[in-house]
Amino acid sequence: MSTLHSHNSSLASFTISIYSIGYVFGPLVIAPISEIWGRRYILWSASVISIASLAICGASKDLALFLTFRGIQGFAGVGFVLLGPAVVADLMPVEKRGLSLSIMSAGPVVLSAVCLITIIIFKETYGPVLQARRNKDLEKTTDVASAKQDTRKIFILAWKRPFRLLLFTPIVPLLGLFAGITNSYAFICFATVGTMFQDR
Repeated sequence: MSTLHSHNSSLASFTISIYSIGYVFGPLVIAPISEIWGRRYILWSASVISIASLAICGASKDLALFLTFRGIQGFAGVGFVLLGPAVVADLMPVEKRGLSLSIMSAGPVVLSAVCLITIIIFKETYGPVLQARRNKDLEKTTDVASAKQDTRKIFILAWKRPFRLLLFTPIVPLLGLFAGITNSYAFICFATVGTMFQDR
């Protein structure tokens, strides 16, 4: 924190937890946009924004600048987590998705270089967008035409969906509670372990 000209312990913790704020609000924007314009450009944009935000955070000497781009990094970073399973669902039949999702989950750990190359050569996978590109006349493609004309409805539907799942699907609040507890412990460790060893 000394390089950011601050010694406030609460702000030191906030520099870590603000990432999760962007992580929470990102899907509310990224998910509906990917259904309108497809997965490809969203993944490309998320890659560039995430890397640029990381570089700015690393070079930052100002706390406000660091916090801003740390939140932006979380906002963009959730794109990979959100759209990865969506791409698998676009490409794979239901009975093969389990193995595909397992391989995808291992990618950031053991296949970082392969993942980077994959993002560069990645092609669009979302059916309605591909169909729109094949048709010169968008009026013939009912789903895409309605999506283009009623973007507001798509956003509202995407924002309502998490609350409907939370209220009417019993497993969702239980998994949310579990994820909230485990993530809170993880962020507590991230926020305190480093300063604990510094103080000693």
